[in-house]
Amino acid sequence: MFVPLVAANIASLCIESVFYGIFCALFIFSLYLVARRNPCTGIGIKHPYPKPMLVFSVVIFLVVTTHWSLSAARAFQAFFLYLDGQTPAVFFSDVSQFTAVFREGTLLGLLVIGDLTIVYRLWAIWSHHRGVIVLPVILLAGLSGENHSL
Repeated sequence: MFVPLVAANIASLCIESVFYGIFCALFIFSLYLVARRNPCTGIGIKHPYPKPMLVFSVVIFLVVTTHWSLSAARAFQAFFLYLDGQTPAVFFSDVSQFTAVFREGTLLGLLVIGDLTIVYRLWAIWSHHRGVIVLPVILLAGLSGENHSL
């Protein structure tokens, strides 16, 4: 089934916006869970540095926000700025536009950050045993190399 390029981009922006809203709510809830003090000890332990999962969560949120913002900006450019909005299909089909390249870069960066988060959790769960993360780190390096070549 053929879906026109403009309709596909508008539909993807709408769906992406709904999921971004859900993601924002989950991010706020996860910030609460990760940043809160331990209820068992009462006062908790203050760390001189942020918890790694808190850092991963904030970085992922920033990258997802950048990706969504670029999607919205591309729609705005296509319908209002590019040739006075006369040919949005031409704009959407031009993948050499800076916003298209940067948007795809954020998506690939998000994949690497997500995988890095999983590798960190694996390392932490297995009591900081380095042997457990050798294969995931090699696979992460391969994914990063593949993403760099795109």
